[in-house]
Amino acid sequence: MEDKKILEALEEKLTGNIEEDFQFLIKEANHFKSLGLIEMVNQTLRLLEKRYGDEAKQFLLNKAKESFQKRKEMFQEVIDLEKKKEYAKAQEQIVKLIDTFPINRPIKDNQQFVSFNNLFEHMYYDIHLNKERKVLLRLEEPYASYYFHLGYNLFYLEDYEETIKVLDTAIQYDGVFTDAYILQGESYLKLGNIDKFFVKIEKGLELSYNRFQIANCYYLLSKYFYDVNDKKAALVCAYLSNSYIVSDQIQALLKQINEMPGEAVNPTDVEEMKSVLENKKIQFGPNIKILSTLKKISTEPKIQENPNLKRYFLTLLYDISRDPKVKEEIDALPIEKNK
Repeated sequence: MEDKKILEALEEKLTGNIEEDFQFLIKEANHFKSLGLIEMVNQTLRLLEKRYGDEAKQFLLNKAKESFQKRKEMFQEVIDLEKKKEYAKAQEQIVKLIDTFPINRPIKDNQQFVSFNNLFEHMYYDIHLNKERKVLLRLEEPYASYYFHLGYNLFYLEDYEETIKVLDTAIQYDGVFTDAYILQGESYLKLGNIDKFFVKIEKGLELSYNRFQIANCYYLLSKYFYDVNDKKAALVCAYLSNSYIVSDQIQALLKQINEMPGEAVNPTDVEEMKSVLENKKIQFGPNIKILSTLKKISTEPKIQENPNLKRYFLTLLYDISRDPKVKEEIDALPIEKNK
């Protein structure tokens, strides 16, 4: 009864100007949200539709489009600032962006919000995770990516504990966000929590679907083994990282490792390298599940019909498998312009 009276009082304060009433109701709904009164949030927001009917629906749709476009522009500013290594400014901007999110409503036990960083993650959910009984509520915006970039900037501002927390939110929106797991692993390494470092990097390797991710995982492992004077393991991980990405950073680490005392490892002896990582219980190369997933995706009918999409997934597959048959398949595809 008390809630009904509050809603009636709010309704009486509506002015007849839809913009003013929208701003008023949003303010009130945010107040109820801060008190944990979620049903009151829902009822308050429904007052606009009750007052304006179909006009309210179109108004809210336009508001959503405006907000979406504004966030896209803000997000691009974040990316530009990161490229300039202006992490403090980028962090401030991404916080402002996240603060413009609509009020999050609670979801039922059989539901899960997801927002994808890219097409591979979308298809991975379709193949593997739709088998669960959960209803996936796909969000139009890359919320997971927004929170990842917040964590990314916090990492470079050396706030590693907060980085880990923020990346947990990114993973809630996208449970196969490989880069989020890897950055969490690197944060745990910075904090000296080696057990959790290995847990996150193992998850990163399990989900890695491009050579940059795999190279990063092995680079971080190599750094750790170098720091604990395990020359063989450091070398194997550095050689693997270098096989995916050749960079000055990896080359410098390889030089440091080779200068260490102790037994080396032959980079051409694959079995020896595998054995070293097996003893450490570390995955060698791309995960079989990821390889099989990419193969399956590239044979899906809707992908077969689009040469550009097929090329994208086959390129990912070749990127981590280096299978010459996959390269031949890519070369045989017609080049089709995006429509």
